[in-house]
Amino acid sequence: TQPTPRPTFSSAPTVYTFESHLVAYYNMSKGRAVDSIGRKNGQPYTYSTTLDELATTTSRDGSPDAVRLDPFANQHIRFPASVTQDLVGTAARSICLWARINDWDGGQIFEYGSQGAYPDPTELFGLGVRRTPGSFVFTNHPSEKHNVTIQRSKAEWNDWHHYCVTYGRRGPKPWGNVTFYFDGDETATWNATVDTGTYYPLYLGVDTNMQRWLNASVDELYVYSEELHAGAIYGLYSDMTAPPTMTQPTPRPTFSSAPTVYTF
Repeated sequence: TQPTPRPTFSSAPTVYTFESHLVAYYNMSKGRAVDSIGRKNGQPYTYSTTLDELATTTSRDGSPDAVRLDPFANQHIRFPASVTQDLVGTAARSICLWARINDWDGGQIFEYGSQGAYPDPTELFGLGVRRTPGSFVFTNHPSEKHNVTIQRSKAEWNDWHHYCVTYGRRGPKPWGNVTFYFDGDETATWNATVDTGTYYPLYLGVDTNMQRWLNASVDELYVYSEELHAGAIYGLYSDMTAPPTMTQPTPRPTFSSAPTVYTF
């Protein structure tokens, strides 16, 4: 008989997307905001004109698949209200993405929610940058903001970083916890009353008032209808590709003793 051939191994599948609560995933390939798991495609804009695609730039893995937002042309991406239809009111939520901030000038990374449109209260959910490198602001009301500062060298801010903002309520209290994660680590958490009313479009690269434009490159936007736990967010950060596959991870092979019999 012929000797048993050695088994071949493929790399471990990168399944960190936690599919059960994944609302939408955008890998920004070819400068487009296409929903990789559904039909909630985003629409790129320059000024008030729609675009088929935005300019691409080098992503963190070296491929030219990230989106470059030009604030001087008022470039941004508007995602349909269907993206936030499960993230309304006081519901749990998580929004995560990669970004390389080019200019710390008060731009908005993402935001959605009501601006007082009847019958909803004026409540928002968004993350922006301030005018000092490493300074961020979370907005859940025009008059209620929370500032977070992260200390890094100037050179480090020229690189890609991973950002996540989560919200969840625990118990009967009228408020919940907002948590900000930076590069996979929990950076800050605080109590906040979040009530974004009925569902509204999600804006990437500008605030809902279309005033604070972001000068940055963005990539791999995830939207979840649950408050992701710290381990899940670290998984998103540590996984270079994190494709939104619906398959379960392949189990590691097990080996029996001699003779050379390999079971899978």
